[in-house]
Amino acid sequence: MFPGVGAALYWLMGVNRIRTRARTWKAKGRFGAEGESGRPDGSSRAGAPPFHDDQIATLIKIGNTVTRAPLLGGNRIRLLHNGEAAYPAMLDAIATARETVRLSTYIFRTDATGRRFVDALAAAAARGADVRVLIDGLQVRGTTLDMPPGVHRLNVRVAGYQTFDRQVVISPGEASTIRVQLVASAQSDDRVGPCDQFGPAYNQDNLCFDTRPVPLSPTLIPVSADAPIFPRQAILLIRVSREGTTVEARVYVPSNVETFNNEARDMARTLRWNPAQKNGEPVEAWVQWPFQPVRQ
Repeated sequence: MFPGVGAALYWLMGVNRIRTRARTWKAKGRFGAEGESGRPDGSSRAGAPPFHDDQIATLIKIGNTVTRAPLLGGNRIRLLHNGEAAYPAMLDAIATARETVRLSTYIFRTDATGRRFVDALAAAAARGADVRVLIDGLQVRGTTLDMPPGVHRLNVRVAGYQTFDRQVVISPGEASTIRVQLVASAQSDDRVGPCDQFGPAYNQDNLCFDTRPVPLSPTLIPVSADAPIFPRQAILLIRVSREGTTVEARVYVPSNVETFNNEARDMARTLRWNPAQKNGEPVEAWVQWPFQPVRQ
């Protein structure tokens, strides 16, 4: 219907614009074809390895242009076969890290080896290193779950039922059976509407409110400078009344320090809010809100 629009969009965002920008960058010396390193004068960055393969050189030029972070030399790669070789090297790297630790793994089991990694990561964080872990785990399916011995907390939440919360003690070498009995909530009847319970579809299409509740004061929690472990933020799920008071507060995304979760709950219960608004009127609403630690 609008043939001119397509031509205009292609001119603005199409491959010709990329080529034009590439020519501009080349003229400014961001990359070039004269040198093996991709620099106009043929020089290389400090320690940058020379590449003579045309395909690799082209790939490097593309990467330099897109990321604006050219390759640097001085790196090394060591192949570690199986956990017997990899785990000790990884634990040693964590133990000697001074600034950052980045661990990415597909499955993280809470067995003896896993607990060694947990302890090493916690020690690195306590030393002041910036520790980040990315785990692509497996969903829990069925009614059986392998847990390490110790004290655990079982928390089950289902819309329309009271939260089931119980402390569970797992003894070494023994199987434990936990009977979960859910009690219907006082509001679990036909009068419960889509805005009464928080869930995946809550406030879809602004059904419950137009603007969410906002606290009247910062949600910052002071942490002692000599704390052995600096806590991460905690995100709480809070139900705010139309009068701007906290009706209910529960930990939604916990911190790594349980005492910090407790402090966040205590603060949330006393917060005053600008309540949610729907069509210009205050309404009761659920909101997820972060509570940030601040080092004193």
